[in-house]
Amino acid sequence: MEPIGACLMNHLDAWRKNGAEELVKQGIWVEWASHQSVKWLQNNIYELLQTNYYQQMTVLEFLINNELQKVIVEKGKERWRKIMDCSEVNKHLVFQYFKMDDIQTLRQLARNQDWAIKLDLESAYNHVPVSRNLCRYLGFQFKDKFCMYHAMCFGIKNAPLVFHKLMKPVMQYTSTSLHIRCLSYSDDLVFLNNSIEDLQQQIPKILEIFADLCRKISREKSILTPYQQIEFLGWKVDLKNSQLLMTRKRKAETLCMIGKWRRTIEKNQFVRIKWVASLIGKLNFLSTQFRRGDDQRNGYLIKVG
Repeated sequence: MEPIGACLMNHLDAWRKNGAEELVKQGIWVEWASHQSVKWLQNNIYELLQTNYYQQMTVLEFLINNELQKVIVEKGKERWRKIMDCSEVNKHLVFQYFKMDDIQTLRQLARNQDWAIKLDLESAYNHVPVSRNLCRYLGFQFKDKFCMYHAMCFGIKNAPLVFHKLMKPVMQYTSTSLHIRCLSYSDDLVFLNNSIEDLQQQIPKILEIFADLCRKISREKSILTPYQQIEFLGWKVDLKNSQLLMTRKRKAETLCMIGKWRRTIEKNQFVRIKWVASLIGKLNFLSTQFRRGDDQRNGYLIKVG
C-alpha cells in the first residue's frame, strides 16, 4: 500500500489533466506577515534543527500512534486525529479569506427530484506535501527524537485554503468530463444527477478519477448508492420533497446548549467570551440558512423542529 504522506507527488500526471500539477508541487506554502516573523521563528524555533537530532527522522505515524497519545484528540469510534500545535507559527502567517461551498451552494445546485451520492476523503490533508519555507517549522522534539512533517498537518492556519485550492480544479474537471453537478466542503463531496441510472453509471468513473489522483475514499463514511436524502454540514437534505431538516444529533445538541444557557442566566453566572461566541455561532447555523430573493425559486422548506 502506498504511504499516505505527500503521496500526491507520485501522481502528477493525473493532476496535470485537471490543471493542478503546479499546486501539488507547491504543496502548502505560507506568506509571512513580515521579515521580522521569519527572523523570530529562526531564533526561537529553528534552533532545534541545528542539534544532532536534525538527521534523526523518526517515522511520525509510528511515534504518534505508540508514544504521543497526549498530543492527539479523539475523533470518534476509537479513532484519533493528530493535530500539530502551530499556534506560534500561525501568529506570523498572513491569512487569506476564501469562500467554500456550503449548504447554500447545495440548494442552488440541487434540482427537484435529484439523486445524490456523497464521498468522504480519507486522510485528505496528509496527502499534500509541505513547501520548504514551512517544513522546517513543523517539527517537534520528543524523547530525544526530532520529527518533522513533510505532509500537511492539522493545525496550520493556511491548510484549509490550500486544500480548497487543490480540490477546486478536481471538482471542475469531474463536473465537466462527466456532465455532473458537484460541490465540496473540505473533504466532504456531493454529486448530483436528476437521473438515478446516469448517476449509477457515473459512480465508477468518479471513483476512478479520485483513485488516479491518489485520493483514498473512506467507504465507511461515504454513500455510494444514490439516495434522495443525504446529510451535509449538519443538515438532512431531502431532495425529493425539497426540504432541509436538522439532524437528530444537531437538534439534541442545540436543545441541550439552550437549556444549559437558560440555567446559567437564571443563576446570574459569569461566562467566558468564547462560550458566548460559541452560542452565537451555533444559532447562526440556523439563521444563515434563510435567504431572500432568487433563492425562493428552489422552493426549499426549512424544518428545524
